[in-house]
Parts: sequence; structure tokens; C-alpha cells
Amino acid sequence: MSVWGWLIYAGCFAATLSTALTNLLSVPRLVQALGVDKIYPGVIFFSKGYGKNNEPYRGYVLTFLISSTFLLIADLNAIAPLISNFYLAAY
Repeated sequence: MSVWGWLIYAGCFAATLSTALTNLLSVPRLVQALGVDKIYPGVIFFSKGYGKNNEPYRGYVLTFLISSTFLLIADLNAIAPLISNFYLAAY
């Protein structure tokens, strides 16, 4: 129990936001690494990096499109099996 109940909600919100932002920035690098290693044939397109730091801009666009699609579906029971399969295939 907390002395200030709102602090629990603020902490949960902060943890959720932090995890979401971390995934939006790390997944494009993971997709780029899968393309560089040529593990999946269709992912080779996303292996190209740009700039001095080899930024995966194509991966950022792919991540944005996938996350936007899941947001538009807006049904967690329909999305959960798809997300689980993405994680199992990547990790």
C-alpha cells in the first residue's frame, strides 16, 4: 500500500511509457541485425543503415507501420497472438 495512491498509477504509467519507447527504438535495430545476418529472406531489405551511426531508417518505418496497424485494430485479444509470434520469431 502506498501513502499516496496516485503515485502507484504514475509509476505504472511511467513504466509502460518507458517500455513502449524502448521497444520503438530497439526493434528497428533488431530487424536490421536480422537482415544483415540474412536469417529471413524478406528482411534483407531492412539491413541497410544510413549515416555515421548506421541508423535503421527502414526499420523505423516498418516499426511505425506495424505499431500503427495494431493501434488501429484496438482489440488486445486479436493482437496478442500476433505479437507473441513476432517475439518468438525474433528472439
